[in-house]
Amino acid sequence: MGIRSWMAAALAAGLMAAAPAMAQPIVIGVSTAQTGPAAVAAEWELWGVNLAIEEINAAGGVLGRKLEILVMDNKCNPSEAVNVANKLVEAKVVAIEGSHCSSAHLASMKIIQDAKIPMITGIASNPQITTLSGKGGNDYAFRISASDAGMMQALGIYLAAKKPFKTVAIVAEDSDFGRGGADAFKAAVVPKAGLEVVSTDIHPQNAPDFTSILTRLQQRRPDAIATFQLGGDSLNFLRQAMQVGVRIPFTGRIELGGRNTPIIEAGGLEKS
Repeated sequence: MGIRSWMAAALAAGLMAAAPAMAQPIVIGVSTAQTGPAAVAAEWELWGVNLAIEEINAAGGVLGRKLEILVMDNKCNPSEAVNVANKLVEAKVVAIEGSHCSSAHLASMKIIQDAKIPMITGIASNPQITTLSGKGGNDYAFRISASDAGMMQALGIYLAAKKPFKTVAIVAEDSDFGRGGADAFKAAVVPKAGLEVVSTDIHPQNAPDFTSILTRLQQRRPDAIATFQLGGDSLNFLRQAMQVGVRIPFTGRIELGGRNTPIIEAGGLEKS
């Protein structure tokens, strides 16, 4: 189900119970990362939300009422995501789109469950979101995209068939997204594709300098690098890899955001 269809269905269900004045707009909360390590990628998430709102309103809205969004910045930070979720509940939004980052989404789930406000993500991919939703006890958290477990199963099948490399080094950010992706890669891709993991480097989010990691990678010379980083760190890592002459293929979850960035225009993906 696409985000536009989900919005319409969730809103219609919620509004049947509330039934406020017809003249009032329906307000949807958006918890996303306008600043922080995921700001580059979260930009296109908001583009999609705005497009869905415009299309629904152009078609007459929901139950004859226009939609509005209340956007709040969770900074891709669990504590800030909790604050944002509480503020959106207090604002009496009928549904929430968010929270982009896995750590932020997981931190928000109990709040929306207690408030009985549906929250959907098309981005956050940590497998625990699936485990904790539905049969896991949370009836108000939804995801319309694949989890890292599912994506890594598919990547494992592909690499097993193509066999492009035998050894891999893992580089991941220290977050639910980074660690969850790295764990899923080790569990699904490594055995299926018959790979040897030569190293695993975990770094803090918003890391300014990857020189030490890149130096170790040049010494270890893996056939490929599997990265699990959000937009800002992913861009910096690839840019610095180009600068120091690392010419190793990349796999994993390479998140570059929604724009044609300079690193792509410079041919960075082909050169790495």
